[in-house]
Amino acid sequence: AKGVVIIINKKLLGTSGIITHELVPGRVILVIIPWLKDNPLKILAVCVPNDLTLNQHFWEQIQMKLRNLLKPDIMLGDFNVV
Repeated sequence: AKGVVIIINKKLLGTSGIITHELVPGRVILVIIPWLKDNPLKILAVCVPNDLTLNQHFWEQIQMKLRNLLKPDIMLGDFNVV
């Protein structure tokens, strides 16, 4: 199975102003949450393919897509590294 999700509890944190970027459909999402004044919280969630031959290309693809976006503060997910 593949997929990523970031759940925001709207009772604890307002949802207005949240920006999402799906960098790799079903595999990588970047969520930017308004936090302190001009310092948003950036969370990157990833689900790395199980096939090790795809690993390098996958990370290069993410790096390329992040070039024009804010760098994440937190990265989480399933990295499929054993």
